[in-house]
Amino acid sequence: MEGPLVSATKYLLAAEHEQPSIALRHDLLAAKISYGVLERHPKNESARSIYNFAVARVVHDVDRTDPEPWRMSAKKMKIIVDRSVKTGRNALMPRVSDMKKRLTDAALDLMWENSYGTTSVDAICERAGAKKGSFYYFFKSKSELTAAALEAEWNKNKTNMDALFSPTVPPLERFDRYFDYVHDHLAKLQEKCGSILGCPMLSIGSEVSTQDQGVRAIVERIWDRKIKYFESAIRDAHAQGLIVAPDSEAKARALFACYHGTLAQARIQNDVELLRDFKQVAMDVLGVKHTQAVSS
Repeated sequence: MEGPLVSATKYLLAAEHEQPSIALRHDLLAAKISYGVLERHPKNESARSIYNFAVARVVHDVDRTDPEPWRMSAKKMKIIVDRSVKTGRNALMPRVSDMKKRLTDAALDLMWENSYGTTSVDAICERAGAKKGSFYYFFKSKSELTAAALEAEWNKNKTNMDALFSPTVPPLERFDRYFDYVHDHLAKLQEKCGSILGCPMLSIGSEVSTQDQGVRAIVERIWDRKIKYFESAIRDAHAQGLIVAPDSEAKARALFACYHGTLAQARIQNDVELLRDFKQVAMDVLGVKHTQAVSS
């Protein structure tokens, strides 16, 4: 009997050092464990004391977390907690649904359109249609959300990258298709928001790289993945005698850096056609003879 109550106490102690949403999980577990002891031993005062204390803590956790529709009286809250414990169903935890995706999408859109520094948690929640409690249920900080948003954006775009740089496509044409895709995508966004937004990894990464190592690291990892696509196309072009690039990685990094400089310039000048013009610049960087370059 003492074992379960010791575990319940440990959960209560652990909850004291956690964010409200995590503390809620720990306190509910403590309540469930102590309630299980009470079911078997109704006169166990230690179990009853721990259970009552855990229930009071859950009510407090919910009040701190503050997601809708949790605005209710303490009496009604206790009834819900009791039911959650007895049935084993956590009626208090918010439904996951698509809220995490809505938060990452909102964060990326706001930071890309504006900046990391000017985008607040409140603004992200407002754009996503979420309460702060939902935000902290998924993420400990804006930094953690930003890293998740960038990773989600990469995962969403990876299928396009696989198609654009497919080995079945001639190597130089892969670049041609990729630069056209980015141009057209940013042109559509310009029609929507009035500005050329450039690359979100570049915009966010350059802003916070000296302040937030977690975000810097995720940007660097994603860029390394993208550079691999450039590298594979350059390696194939070299093998087919279209260019001379024995060090495909070095050439890929040079072209990638040059292109992101152009993306930054396009954002500053709000001129999408700089990206269209880059196609010939890319062929020059690769050392492609004009007679071999893919026509625009």
